[in-house]
Amino acid sequence: LAALADPKTPVASLADVAAAYNRAFTAAEKPPLALKDETPPPGDAAIRALAHSGDFPANLPYEETAKMLKRQIDTKVAPLRRDIEALNWTEPGAPVRAMALVDRAVPRNSQVLLRGNPANKGAEVPRRFLSILSGEAPAPFRDGSGRLELARAIATAENPLTARVWVNRVWGWHFGTALVRTPSDFGVRTEAPELRGLLDWLAAHFVESGWSVKALHRAIVRSKTYRQSGDAPAASAAGDPENRLLTRFQRRRLEFEAMRDTLLVAAGRLERRVGGLAEDLIQPPFSRRRTVYGFIDRQNLPGMFRTFDFPNPDVSSAQRFATTVPQQALFLLNSPFVLEQARALAERVERVRYSADRTRSMVVSRSTRSYGLLTKSSAPSFFDSMAFFRSANPVSMITLASGRFSLMNFSTSKPSTRGILMSSSTRWKVRCSRMEMASSPSAAETTEYPSPCNSLLSTLRSASSSSTTRMLNGCAIGSPG
Repeated sequence: LAALADPKTPVASLADVAAAYNRAFTAAEKPPLALKDETPPPGDAAIRALAHSGDFPANLPYEETAKMLKRQIDTKVAPLRRDIEALNWTEPGAPVRAMALVDRAVPRNSQVLLRGNPANKGAEVPRRFLSILSGEAPAPFRDGSGRLELARAIATAENPLTARVWVNRVWGWHFGTALVRTPSDFGVRTEAPELRGLLDWLAAHFVESGWSVKALHRAIVRSKTYRQSGDAPAASAAGDPENRLLTRFQRRRLEFEAMRDTLLVAAGRLERRVGGLAEDLIQPPFSRRRTVYGFIDRQNLPGMFRTFDFPNPDVSSAQRFATTVPQQALFLLNSPFVLEQARALAERVERVRYSADRTRSMVVSRSTRSYGLLTKSSAPSFFDSMAFFRSANPVSMITLASGRFSLMNFSTSKPSTRGILMSSSTRWKVRCSRMEMASSPSAAETTEYPSPCNSLLSTLRSASSSSTTRMLNGCAIGSPG
C-alpha cells in the first residue's frame, strides 16, 4: 500500500486508500500503446493478473451483474411505465377496461403451507370442495382452475349455510342490525338469534325464488316489520328495550358515505354522474361526486375515514362499528369541506328567497301593467290579503310565474262577469257564468272549470266580499282600490 500511495499525498483516510487502489488498477489496465516509450512499472503485470482472476471481488458473476443492471434500468423506467399506465386510464379516447381473472393454460394444484409458512411446503392437495363441509370425500375439480365448480358447490340448495349467511347480511343492511349479531360467524359459540324461524324462512324463500337478490329486497321492504314506525309505545319499550323482537323500526345513524352525500344534496351541489375513475375526497377543490366514487388508499387511509368508522380496507369487514367520539363533532365544525357546503346552503336559501320575491313582484306587475285591474299601490295589499300568495311556497310561485297565468277581461259594467284564465303554453280557458257577488260567497254560481282556475277562483271567493266586489266592479288604473 505504501508503494501504491502517492508520495506527495500521504494516506490518511479510507478515501485515500481507495484513491491509491484506483490509480494502481487504472495504470495497470492501460494498453501498451498508451504507454508509448514509457516503461511499465514492474508491479503492473501482477496487479493486472489479480484484477482478472476469478476470485477478485470486483469480478461479479454474470447473473449478479445482470441483476444490478436491471435494477438500475427499472429505477429509471418505472416512472415512465406509471405515466403510460395512467394515460391508459385517464385518456378520454382510451378503451374502457376492467380487472379480471384469467385461468392458466395448465392449472396446477397447490401445496399445504405448514403453519402458514410459504417456505415450509407440505403435501400437494387436489383442487376440490372443503372436506369438512362435505358428507363424503369430495371429487376433485376438473373444469379449468375449478373456480366455477367451487362457486356452484357454495351456492347450492344442498348447502343451506350460504343462503342463511346472505339473507342475514341483507337483513342487517336494511335494519341496521342482522338477525345473527355476528354476520361472519354462525358457529356454535356465537349468540343464537331470537328470530331463528324468520332466518330459516328468509333463506328458504331466497332459494325458492332462484337466488334472486331483488326478490329478497322486495320481500323485506314490503313487510309490515319494515314499514313500522320508529316511535316506541310504552309497552314495547318496556318489554323489548333493545328491540330484539323488532316491535318497532330501529332508528339508524347515517354512515360516512350517506352523511357526506347528504351535505352535498342539502347544498345543491351533488354531482349525479354515474361511472368514471375514483376521485380524491380530501384535497381541495373538493369533489362533488358521490362518496362511493372516492379514492381509497389502503396504505394511507385518511383520518377522515377512520373518524367516521370506515372499515379497514386491508381486511374483510362483516359490519361497521358505530362510535361517538369528539373528533366527529370537531370535523363537522372545522372541516373546510363542511364549511364550504354550509356557505353553499346559505347562498341557496338566499337565491330561493330572491326568486320568490322577484316572482311575487312579477305577478303583481303583470296584472297591473297589462290589464289595469289593480293599481301599483293597491295591488300588493290585495295579494297580501289572499291566502294563496300569503302561504304559497317559492316553488309554487315560480311555477305560477313560469306558466304566465294572467287574470284578464273582467267586465266592470255588468253584474254578471266573464273571466278568461289563459296560459301561453296550454291556453287554458275558463268561463264563469253568472257569478253573483252577494254578501255571502257561497251564493255564487259557477260552472265547471279546470283545476288551475279552480284554485285561483276559490281563493277569490275566500277573500272578503267587499274587497272582491271592489276588485271586480270598481278597479281601474289610478283608482284608490
